[in-house]
Amino acid sequence: MKLLLGRDPRFAQTALNGLFSLGFAVLIWAAVGARISSTATFRVPFELRVPAEVAVEYRDPYAPPGDRPTIEVTVRGPNEVLSKLNPNEIQGIKELQNLDEASIDKGLEQDIEVGAASFRTAAKGIEIVSASLDRIKVAISRLGRKTYRVKEDVPGKPAAGFRVTAVLPDPDVVGVTGPRALLLRNPGPFKLEAVDVRDERKNVTSFVKVLTPDGLIPEDRVRVTVVIEPEPQEREFEFAVQLLTTPEVLKPTYQLDPPVTQWKARVLVKGPLEALNSLEARLAALKGLPGEPFAFLRLTGPLELGQTNGYVEVANLPRELTYTKTRFEFAVKEPQK
Repeated sequence: MKLLLGRDPRFAQTALNGLFSLGFAVLIWAAVGARISSTATFRVPFELRVPAEVAVEYRDPYAPPGDRPTIEVTVRGPNEVLSKLNPNEIQGIKELQNLDEASIDKGLEQDIEVGAASFRTAAKGIEIVSASLDRIKVAISRLGRKTYRVKEDVPGKPAAGFRVTAVLPDPDVVGVTGPRALLLRNPGPFKLEAVDVRDERKNVTSFVKVLTPDGLIPEDRVRVTVVIEPEPQEREFEFAVQLLTTPEVLKPTYQLDPPVTQWKARVLVKGPLEALNSLEARLAALKGLPGEPFAFLRLTGPLELGQTNGYVEVANLPRELTYTKTRFEFAVKEPQK
């Protein structure tokens, strides 16, 4: 007997009908499966809404100021909807009414009921089943304002030969807003962002933030100027010393030893290196000219035999230079006959 497999048209039609049936069954299964309900869990931000003059500090679960805590929420709905559901489509909101005024004034911690009833969504066919927390802990207090002093932070060292001589914050006090209870817990001052002066040779000015604890908001930034000047150095200069006195002081005519024309003193001068170099050049080139620095010894009282005390002073020094008063020794002798 000969096999007719593949030759009988009735067999081909039967196979084709089977394939169509299988494909139709898969489509039906997919459609039914998409409509089958299941559950899914999402982390959803939760917001406690209060009047504008009141601040909320989220304690448990914690959230930094200006942010919201997240709570796990379980939802139920068709698979085709759940697969496309975005957590942002679920809202967690609770309006607080009939606030406890005494607790608000003191910023006391409170337990607030949450639960599934505090969450909702506009997605069709989705039901909020449960929330991972039934209650949350918050501190609710009225907003306030307080003025604080600021404290600068200047790390690093200027370049070799330079130093920081002043740090000038402007303003040196700032207004800070936040929950009254938090303001009371922080006496200040508050530090400023660092102004680095590492290897600097000139003044540094920067606008910086006030570093306040979480929950407190400074009203403005602060302009900080760091004054950087050359390190003062010391150098000895030799000056011819003039005698400033009156004829009455020198009567009777005593002899001074050494004679005034030979008076010289070495005076220690302190200041920036550039100024010291400039002074040295001026004294060498313009010695004795009017208006130039000069040394003098002032005598205001009558001379006495054997007197040896006196201090040299220097006039006309540049303002960035200072000097050390130098003791000058001389002797008062009787005039030669």
